[in-house]
Amino acid sequence: MKFQQLECLATLADTGSFHGAIDRLGYSQQLICYHVEQLEQELGHALIQREGTTVYLTKSGQQVLWYAREILKNRDALYAELDAEIVY
Repeated sequence: MKFQQLECLATLADTGSFHGAIDRLGYSQQLICYHVEQLEQELGHALIQREGTTVYLTKSGQQVLWYAREILKNRDALYAELDAEIVY
């Protein structure tokens, strides 16, 4: 599991579309799909469902999203804490 995979899933949930995720992350649609597909394969569950241009999280996707947000929040807190300790 990689941070980029979790970021792609969370951004798809936030924006509800690949276009929104592309705009926010600056990744290609192919790269976002790749990251989400890799996460789905690793976890053994479908995480997103597409209906036209809209993306919805499956029930499993909603469960994973909660953990993804916690992991990303903790990662950001760690970086902030480490950055605060740097003395110039």
